This record gives sequence, structure tokens and C-alpha cells, in this order.
Amino acid sequence: MRYPIMYVTTIVVALISNALAADKPTAEMSVEELRTLRDQLKKENSELRTRLENSSKESNRPTKETPAPKTSPHEAVPERTGGSISRVREHNEVLAQMREDLLEDIAELKEEMHELRMELRKEFAELESELRDEERDLRGELEDVWKKRPVSERRRWSVLLVPQLTWIDEDPIIDLVEKDRTLRGRAFTFDGKPSLTLGTMGYVDVENGLRLGGTFGVGYKGYHSEPFKGIHIAQTTVQNDDGDDYFSYDTTSYDSTVILHVFPVHIGCVVEKSYGFGGWNTFVGIMIGGGAYTVLKSVIPYEGGGAFIGESRDYDDGRHSAAVAPCAIFDIHGGVGFELSPRFHLGVDGVVKIMYAHNGFGAGFGDFVAVSPGLRFRLAIGRAG
Repeated sequence: MRYPIMYVTTIVVALISNALAADKPTAEMSVEELRTLRDQLKKENSELRTRLENSSKESNRPTKETPAPKTSPHEAVPERTGGSISRVREHNEVLAQMREDLLEDIAELKEEMHELRMELRKEFAELESELRDEERDLRGELEDVWKKRPVSERRRWSVLLVPQLTWIDEDPIIDLVEKDRTLRGRAFTFDGKPSLTLGTMGYVDVENGLRLGGTFGVGYKGYHSEPFKGIHIAQTTVQNDDGDDYFSYDTTSYDSTVILHVFPVHIGCVVEKSYGFGGWNTFVGIMIGGGAYTVLKSVIPYEGGGAFIGESRDYDDGRHSAAVAPCAIFDIHGGVGFELSPRFHLGVDGVVKIMYAHNGFGAGFGDFVAVSPGLRFRLAIGRAG
């Protein structure tokens, strides 16, 4: 039994000696190198276990006592094996200490980053406050310089084209149809759809966004009645045998229709206040003026809804007439504009127009109030956007 044990010990010591014969000290080995060394030692340990079992089986056989082997130079290797294990432990302790130091450094860095972030926020707030103060001072200086310029140079003007979609208040027209003896009983279709109003506007920027100016506009919407049987009386002048003139009347019956052409008209003074920021501006304002609801009535022959009217179907004398309701007008509006260039602007605003007619369309009709909302578009040429 002694010989196999010494044999195994010698082999283990030799293997460990070979493993420790590297150029680097064990304490300086990397983690990967230590893992490789560990796997190699496990493999060689397994092989040594197999050899040891085989040697044990052979030692059970009856043999002569063999003399003790001579002392080998490798008998001093176990001391080196214990030293390598201690070095591995020292290496692990160093790694653990490095990990703790690294975690402490990370915690300190996080705290420093938090402090730095708070300082940056504070400095940014101070810088923003300073910039606002400087902007306020600069605006004040610019206003002072602007006020020192001549009034003619300070005032800016614009001319505008203002097409508008208007929802005409149809109640006055419905009341007219119900009360007028020539329209009573006629059936019209009042659909409540918007109509187009065309207008112009002009104003001057007096001071600090205050605008003064005027506006004019006219709209249109038509209403058709259902066809009805009409009678046309034609008067002609003829002579008798004695040479005297007398009138002859011819009566013709045919289908007819009535068309009501409604023209809301307004003209007035405009006062607006605008607020600019960058290339944009918002504005609110009012218009005070006058106008009228003008209704033109036309009676024409009806031939199956044909679109064209020839000379034979043109308006005869007395076949068309007009009703006018003078109105006082007030509107309130507000919107937003955008500067495409210093002398060209676009805008859009909502409008609510109120028309009051004291006598309506004449005696017997009474007064009325018409409220017509609308959406107005602005095409402005000038420096006052």
C-alpha cells in the first residue's frame, strides 16, 4: 500500500508544480485563467482517482515487500501547493474588496450627479429669469424708439379681401312669405345651408395693436317655390274700323315658379385689438354700422325645371319686384392671423352678425332681429397684419 500512495502523491505534486510554473504569479492571474486551472486540476484529479483504484487492486495481490522509494526532489512540492491555495484566497479577497470599492464609488458618483443636476436646474432658472428681464428691457427700449418716430411712420395699414361663409338667418324671409299676399300659400324650401358673402376691409394700426377701419360686404342666397298654375294677362292695343284705339286682353295659363333672391348687405366701422407673438397674431373686434335685407321676387314660367331662360320666358314688366328691410348692424369677431411676409398676411376669424330692422319689410310686418354666424377668411396686403 505504501508504494501506490507515494506514487500518486508524486504525480499530484508534479502536476501542481507544472501548473505553478507559469510566468505570472498566481495572485496576478485573471479569473479566466484560474477557472481554466481549476478545470484542469479536476480532470487530472479524476484520472488520478482511477489510477489509484487500479493500484489498490494490484496491492491486494501477494507480493514481496518492496523497499521504500528513495527520496524524490518533488517531496518539497506540498509546501508550494499550500502557497498557491493561499494566493487564490488572497486573489478572491482582493476581488471582493475591489467590488466593494467600486460600489462605493458608484454611490458617490450618483450623489454627485444628483447635486450637479440640482445646481444645473437652479442655474437654468436664474438664466431664464435674466433673459426674460433682458427681453422686457429690450422691448421697452424698442417701444421708446418707436414712439419717437413720426406718427405717419408709426401707423401701419392693410387692405383685405374677406370672403365669408354665412349661415343667413331665414326667419325674416319665412315671415315675409307668410305675411305677403303675393307669396301667401307658396311653398319654399328653406334648407339652412351656408351661403357666400364677399366683402372688403381696411384698417390702420393706430398704436399698440389697436386697429381702426371700415368694412363692406354683400351676400346672396336664392329660394325657389314649388311650381303652381299661373295666369298671365297680356294687353295689346288694336284699332277698330273707325280708326279708334282700344285695348285687347289675352289670358294665358301656365305653370310658374317664384324665385326669391336674398341679398344681405352691410357697411360699418371696425375696431380691433391684436396681440402678436412671432409671426402669429390673435385679434378680437367689433363692427358697428348699417345695412339691409334686400329680397328680389321674380315670377317666371316653369317648364320642367329647365336651367335656361330664353327671350320668350324673360321677365315681363310687373313680373319682378323688391322688398327692403333697412337694418342696424353690430357684429363681434375674433380670430388668428399669420404673417407670410412683412406685407402679406393670412387669417381666419369667427363672426356673429346681428341685424335689427325696426319696421321690417314695411307696414304690417313688424320689426325683427336676425342673427347670422359665419366663418371669415382674410387675405391682407399691408404691414398691419
